[in-house]
Amino acid sequence: MASLPSKRPTAAVQEEYVSFMSPDFYSGGGLGIPAGKFALAFEIMNFQPRNQTTGSAVGPSRLGVEVTAYPIGDPDPEANKKSQFLSMGSKADQSFAPSADGKRLVAKPGASGGLNESTNWAIFFKSLMDSGVPAEVLSQNTLEVLDGMWSTSSMFPSRKRERDSGPRRVRLG
Repeated sequence: MASLPSKRPTAAVQEEYVSFMSPDFYSGGGLGIPAGKFALAFEIMNFQPRNQTTGSAVGPSRLGVEVTAYPIGDPDPEANKKSQFLSMGSKADQSFAPSADGKRLVAKPGASGGLNESTNWAIFFKSLMDSGVPAEVLSQNTLEVLDGMWSTSSMFPSRKRERDSGPRRVRLG
């Protein structure tokens, strides 16, 4: 009788956290939340876009941050929350993964690189810096420091369409 191969214990892999909360980590080149006052929650995840009708996967999954906005003063904020996924770029998942708690970015063994500054997450991150979130907060490399942050979003005309009052964007302040 042949014996089954034994399962050898694998060595524990030490997670290497990444300094993704540093502006130096980004290079290269609208948050879909309506106007209002919100408490924000953040989670790094792999997001799989789905067809709204069939529920089938559409395209590749993306690594990014899901921002959940809970309306302040709403009698049922859980029922009326709005979520928006902010991609870290089409190749981010090749070098990074979310930590188990979804609050940190983990480097994949042997991978290198940073994140592109033209991604939705990078643009949002820059807006945090521009709106005065202290560098000491952003340099902690965990989204836990941003959870519960209050945000007021307002509508303003898109620069391309100011003349014809076209689509509007949301600005966080």
